[in-house]
Amino acid sequence: MNGIDPVIHQPARLQLMAIQEDGWVDFSTLKSELGLTDGNLGAHIQKLEDANYVKVKKKFVGKRPKTLLQGPTKVAQHLQRIEKRYGRFLANDRFIHKWG
Repeated sequence: MNGIDPVIHQPARLQLMAIQEDGWVDFSTLKSELGLTDGNLGAHIQKLEDANYVKVKKKFVGKRPKTLLQGPTKVAQHLQRIEKRYGRFLANDRFIHKWG
């Protein structure tokens, strides 16, 4: 289906982006909210970073590493493309009544 990006529409990555805010979110918060393992969450973050959906910042707090994630300007652009392409369906009352 044209217009749908499999990088962002994979369920765990879509959930990850849904809890993003305008600021930075730490890895531990994302892990807790999504119920993913460190490795699984790290792999999803790497995919999103490689596709330029998020920015990743790593720093130390004391001697402990801390990974922070910032998003999602590219996600907003992607959602605008979806709205442009599929907006007529989303605005149709019959469609919303049948599927919403």
